Formats: sequence, C-alpha cells, structure tokens
Amino acid sequence: MNLQNYIDSLSPEQLQQFADRADTSVAYIKQLATGHRKAGAKSIFNLIEASEGVLTAQSLRPDFNKSAA
Repeated sequence: MNLQNYIDSLSPEQLQQFADRADTSVAYIKQLATGHRKAGAKSIFNLIEASEGVLTAQSLRPDFNKSAA
C-alpha cells in the first residue's frame, strides 16, 4: 500500500494519531504522499512503525533501497 492510499483510509483524527506515532506532522506526511518531499531513513522507519508494518520502505521511497545498494 502506498502512503497516499494509507492516509486516505484514515479519518482526520486517525491521521493525527498516525503522525503523532511517527513523530512528525500531518503536513509533512501529506507532502510525502504527494511527492513534494522525500522521506529520509528516520522518517521511513518511523512511518513503518507507526503503520504497524502496513507501509514498507519500498512503498515509501522506491529509490531508497536502490541507492543504498
């Protein structure tokens, strides 16, 4: 599942809770989801943890694994 689909499935309250668990803001998450920003390693880890594994590094940043190899 990609980030946009994930956040679209959440109510505004759930989205805020997700952002809180990921130690970030709703605005930042929306920027990531629309491609206006790219998540760094810490954000990727936090978002995966906050989503309880629904999101993956590959879904959040497809080029991340390739650049690390």
